[in-house]
Amino acid sequence: MKKKIIIIAAAVVVVITAVVIAVKKPSVRVIQSTDTAGPAHIVVTLQQTGVMKPQVGAMISVGARATGTLEMVKVKVGDYVEKDELVARIDSRSIRQNISQSEDNLNKAETELKRVQKLYPVQKQMQQNSIEASKSNYEYLKGVYEREEVLYEKGYSRKETL
Repeated sequence: MKKKIIIIAAAVVVVITAVVIAVKKPSVRVIQSTDTAGPAHIVVTLQQTGVMKPQVGAMISVGARATGTLEMVKVKVGDYVEKDELVARIDSRSIRQNISQSEDNLNKAETELKRVQKLYPVQKQMQQNSIEASKSNYEYLKGVYEREEVLYEKGYSRKETL
């Protein structure tokens, strides 16, 4: 009896699943229309691969690869262009300035490294001299203490001098 109920329940689930799949509408694809570019007033802009305004001197934003002021535009609105064809040039002064500043920073860092490398042996020698002086001072004071201890044991010195 239980087997029959389980089989009937499984059959009902299979039938309901088949009905849902058969009734389900296929997804609708929206195809955007295209048109030839021409002079017009842009009212709405979309951020896609990039946004380019055709006015010379305008800011250009093409993906994450380049931003800046247009120095030159080689094509007009509506012109056909080929793949990899140069359509505009971005003013590179700010990029060159950044490169120059980075080179200056690199040169300063290299100069500082050379200075530290030159100074390191001197500082190392000074530290070693300081260690030797401390050892000598320690040995001297240790000898003075031992001498006073011997003199105290023989009765030639007072305990306060220890």
